[in-house]
Amino acid sequence: MAQIKNHKERKNKAKARSCFFASVLQMIFTRIMTLKTPKEIWDYLKEEYVGDDRMRSMQVVNLRREFELQRMKESKIIKEYSNKLLGIDKKIKLLGSDLLIREL
Repeated sequence: MAQIKNHKERKNKAKARSCFFASVLQMIFTRIMTLKTPKEIWDYLKEEYVGDDRMRSMQVVNLRREFELQRMKESKIIKEYSNKLLGIDKKIKLLGSDLLIREL
């Protein structure tokens, strides 16, 4: 019974590693290919691309500033402008913060 459980666990870890390897760029793949477990890969990617709390807060500040500086150009349509603003909002939410936009 324990052998079956070990086999399933190894199989799941191999699948998870394969998913990571398939979903990253070649440049990133060469950095993570030596890591043994999906947890090690996840921790590496999280540290490398999300950063620490201070870095995330600086990214949020920069995104809020970018949001504040947005101006609609005459050549653009409202849909494009609104998509740009919503894109900035989504980036801020991914960093674990909130833009504090109230719907009208």
